[in-house]
Amino acid sequence: MASLFKTLILLTALALGGVDARRSNASLTLFASNSSSTAAPSPLLRSAPVTCLRREPENGEICMREGTVVDETDSLNQPYSWILTRKACADECARFEGFGKTCTAFSFQERVGCQLFNGDFSARGFSDSYSSIVWYQRECWTCTNQAILDLDFERATAASDWKIGIDDSNAFEFDVMEVDSVTDPTTFSDALVVSEKTSEHVAGRLDCQQGFNLESGKTYKIVFSAMTSYKGDDFDWGRLTLVVWNEKKILFQSPPANGVDLGKGWSRFKLTFEIDEGQEGVAGLSMWFWTSEKSADWIIDDLYIEDALY
Repeated sequence: MASLFKTLILLTALALGGVDARRSNASLTLFASNSSSTAAPSPLLRSAPVTCLRREPENGEICMREGTVVDETDSLNQPYSWILTRKACADECARFEGFGKTCTAFSFQERVGCQLFNGDFSARGFSDSYSSIVWYQRECWTCTNQAILDLDFERATAASDWKIGIDDSNAFEFDVMEVDSVTDPTTFSDALVVSEKTSEHVAGRLDCQQGFNLESGKTYKIVFSAMTSYKGDDFDWGRLTLVVWNEKKILFQSPPANGVDLGKGWSRFKLTFEIDEGQEGVAGLSMWFWTSEKSADWIIDDLYIEDALY
């Protein structure tokens, strides 16, 4: 990665000029997307999606069986009515990480939704019965995370994943801090917080210290949640630009786009980019910030990059 960062310094002028010229039009598109979007269910605590395939039970697990349980305590959620299939419910169960708990089983009911449970399922007192509720233990599914970069900022060393690359005017500082959770209005989670120390119009760059491999001919997506401490309606997300680069050139650069309102000030953004022949190999991710002139904090969470097919 060291040689990549040296190359990125040489590409600074290109990034500043090219991105700045595109900023105003891109931000108009973004706000049009946000204004027409409806509030979506918040993602669970794991950042990158997990995809699951059903497998046959091997050790007597409860899989795809209608019935009831005596003990329904320690549920991890109210039923998620927007989850419409059992596979999607399994995906949510596999992704759940947080509050010191994991999902060990789930129930699914048509038109009611998906409910996740923690703890030893064998102690819940399951019994088969004619019911509209179908039960699965976590072991009924084989699940994989397809992300090539997955940053949820919950690790104790998460701050070391980032480094200020350019900040000639000392305009920015960053840390991983506790903020209002994307997922639960009553709890907190850790996120990357970039603070502006000036109201002057200057730029800075934050570099991710984790590299990732890109393959030619593939399309990738960058997904992340973001909010700002500034509460006005005139905040310009176009002042943030995500840049994917390798030792030869900048491969992709864009402000946040395709925003979906998650509530509580959070938005979820998704960007896609293609890798042509000759661009494959190790790459890096950077974020350019132009001060908002409002001395705001930029808050980033649940950031991942994966194949756009997933």
